[in-house]
Amino acid sequence: MTRRLVVRRTRLTGKNQQKLWPDWRHHAFLTDLTGDVVEVDRFHREHATVELAIKDLKAGAGLEHLPSEVFL
Repeated sequence: MTRRLVVRRTRLTGKNQQKLWPDWRHHAFLTDLTGDVVEVDRFHREHATVELAIKDLKAGAGLEHLPSEVFL
């Protein structure tokens, strides 16, 4: 299985944030997905958005006791 490290760099747009971090910010992830690196990055960002939504639902809406892995 081939794995690759994908590193995306971005600049902050807010003036106050640029004072704290004037250079590039780096976001890295390790993946075994094949394909164009832009599509793999897009997939991982969308997946992270879904994970954050699930986390928010569990923490804020009392859904932390619902099963999420094992369904009998």
